[in-house]
Amino acid sequence: MMRLVVRCLPLIITMVFFSGCDTDDGCNCGSDLFPDPLLELLVREQVGNDFSPEALATITEIELNSYYNQYSIRDLTGIGNLPNLTALSIPYGEVEDISPLADCPELTSLSLHSNQVRDLSAIRMLFRLKTLSISYNQITDLNPLLGHTTLERLYVYGNPLPSLAGISAMPSLERLVIGGGSYTDLSGLHDLPSLRELSFRDIDSLESTTGIENLTSLQSIDFDDYDGVPLDGLSELPQLTTLRFYDYALVDMSAIPDLPQLTTLEISGGSLRSFDGMGSYPNLNELDCANNQIVSLQGMSSMGSLKELDLGDNALETLAGLPELPQLTDLDLYGNELVSIAEVSGLPSLVYLQVSDNNLTSLQGLSNLAYLNTIDADNNRITSLAGLRNLPDISTLSLGANPISDLGGWESINVDLIYLSGITLPGLGGLSGMNLRQLSIGDSRIDTLGGFTEMPLLEEIRLYYVDIDVLGGGGSLPALTELNFYSCFINEMTSIPSLPSLREIDFVSCWIREFSIDGTDFPLLSSLDLSDNGLETVEITDFDSLVTVDLSNNCLTSLTGIHDLPSLTSLYVSENELTGLDGLTNLPGLTHLEADNNLINTLETMPALPMLTYLSLNGNALTSLSGVEQCPKITSLGAYDNRLASLAGIETLDSLFSIGVGGNEIVDLSAVADLPNFHSLYANDNKIVSLEPLAEMPELLLLLLENNQIQDLSPIVSNSSFGEFSELRIRYNPLSQQSINEYIPALVERGVYVSY
Repeated sequence: MMRLVVRCLPLIITMVFFSGCDTDDGCNCGSDLFPDPLLELLVREQVGNDFSPEALATITEIELNSYYNQYSIRDLTGIGNLPNLTALSIPYGEVEDISPLADCPELTSLSLHSNQVRDLSAIRMLFRLKTLSISYNQITDLNPLLGHTTLERLYVYGNPLPSLAGISAMPSLERLVIGGGSYTDLSGLHDLPSLRELSFRDIDSLESTTGIENLTSLQSIDFDDYDGVPLDGLSELPQLTTLRFYDYALVDMSAIPDLPQLTTLEISGGSLRSFDGMGSYPNLNELDCANNQIVSLQGMSSMGSLKELDLGDNALETLAGLPELPQLTDLDLYGNELVSIAEVSGLPSLVYLQVSDNNLTSLQGLSNLAYLNTIDADNNRITSLAGLRNLPDISTLSLGANPISDLGGWESINVDLIYLSGITLPGLGGLSGMNLRQLSIGDSRIDTLGGFTEMPLLEEIRLYYVDIDVLGGGGSLPALTELNFYSCFINEMTSIPSLPSLREIDFVSCWIREFSIDGTDFPLLSSLDLSDNGLETVEITDFDSLVTVDLSNNCLTSLTGIHDLPSLTSLYVSENELTGLDGLTNLPGLTHLEADNNLINTLETMPALPMLTYLSLNGNALTSLSGVEQCPKITSLGAYDNRLASLAGIETLDSLFSIGVGGNEIVDLSAVADLPNFHSLYANDNKIVSLEPLAEMPELLLLLLENNQIQDLSPIVSNSSFGEFSELRIRYNPLSQQSINEYIPALVERGVYVSY
């Protein structure tokens, strides 16, 4: 007797399972072993319908991911039937009782974040457990964890703990995250010889860090939502190298003790106003004080080892008080109110400088920084680049949203990449003579773009949202490989100069109505993207190297201008006004053609495309596929949402293995019957009645036939090749009772996934 098991979790699971077990024979079925339906489903996803001990023994991990986030697991009963389970993650559930976990001796990782657990006694039996995440539960007692020898990572914040008693005598514990209880100090923490990282979350009840001195192996401490409790004991931690404060109540540095061994100090997202009371940190490498209210650098200690300093998003008007920092390589000053950065000249090792979103009018003071490599100065008031001359090692210069109106004198600046935005210029001739490799411009206006000379190294030009009056003109860019224009308004396009190294041209969303190009001046061009314009005519001819052309989303009514492209393999012409595919001549290498959402009503005039393997014609007006036989190597054909009544025309496509014809008026499938390699049919929303043509197809794997007129599934059952790993979706059909009660179970029994 077959047993039907139905799982109906709305919007997520609408599957019908046939377990194939006979309850009279004492067979263990999923719901018998795992009473919780969601837990059973997670198991079933891995073993299918086989709940034998041998199958269950293959499961090593169970994870409830976000796919099921609107459902909860309540009951872990049966989890012991997974003898080799090593990792279990069930967050955001309603689990109260974890005693079944005592029967999972192989567990090394357990996450029950945000459940209703109160008692941790079962953890005593998990002798291999290394990671335990039990945050945001209802735990009041951690004593069951006392003396656990293998635990390495423990997360217990967000529980109503009165004390930390129980977190002791754990020789392997390396990371601990606590917070959210009612304990006032850390006296419960001791005998943790391997503890390297300690993190606090929501420590409102903490009055002192007394007890932390017992954790002599600590290397890193994080305080999240720190409200200014005394930091007792920190100076007695000889290995402490990293200290972080997030969202804290500090207004100056006086609360932080001298920690000479410290290498990383982060105080971010709070109310720090000054460096008054700052201690001595001779070994500090990184200081992050971003996102505070700092108004002055007075009091900042000299830090001879400091390499990275982040003072971004504060209220600095001046850098007065910046100490000597001989080793500093990275300085971040974004989001302040600076009008000058002259003090930066005293940082001889500086490599990276971030000064965006300030009030700078120039970059004076940088000329002596021999190692400076990157400058980001977006969104200031810079009009001149005086101060950047004689910098030998600049690779990236970003000056977006600055009122630059003159490029004169730029030729003396050595830089690889320049980014500009928010500018208005008559042209870019001022860049001539630069050893620039990449030029990016956004949100600007340029009267004439062209006339570049003496830029022998320029490889990429990228423009975004730029209004250009005239594009074209003389000039020579012998190294240019990429020319990219996105959402640019081009009023007039004259001839583009010869670009012998150019490999990629993109004019995307640029309001172009006509475009003509040939391979004479672009011998290496391989990619051309003209999508999302208003193109009405296009001429693309005589390219030996062109591989990809994208003309999607234009107003083309004909493709007659695309010819003599022997290397073209991919052509995209979807979202146009084409009525046919005639005009594509001498494209012997074309393998991929997409022409979705046009007005194509016939393929009879389609040219021979001997190498075409992928053809997509979705959303057109086809009533027949006749003509597609001109493409004998097609393996995948898409013709969704047309007006097809049959599949006539594909009978000779011996290479075809997949066809998508959903949303048509197809009644008959006989055209696919003799295709030797055919395995996937996507034909939802048609008028198909009979599946008889599929009865003897040897490679059949996937049938999507929802919303048709099918009653009889016997032809599929008789096809012995349609078995394990095959899939049949047959919902919304008037299936006969025999199909439901006999044929579907027979298919499931041999391993077919059936949805109906």
